[in-house]
Amino acid sequence: MSRNDLALIIATASLGFLVVMLLRSPQRERHRSNATDSMEEAKARQVRNAGPGSMANPPREWSMVDEESDESFPASDVPGNY
Repeated sequence: MSRNDLALIIATASLGFLVVMLLRSPQRERHRSNATDSMEEAKARQVRNAGPGSMANPPREWSMVDEESDESFPASDVPGNY
């Protein structure tokens, strides 16, 4: 392989790298990460209604304490009748 061939290979690879870097602009990356963050935030904000009727797998037994505990979640407050 001659020096000219090696120089041509390096120049072609460098040009290809520059094209790829230009196509991956910061605006594209920022838009992609914002869309992902929005989806993750939306999933994190989903809250189901209290009670066994809103559960995918409700327990067989459900007491008043269970109900009050479920209604107070995710707050750290104790139920009002405590």
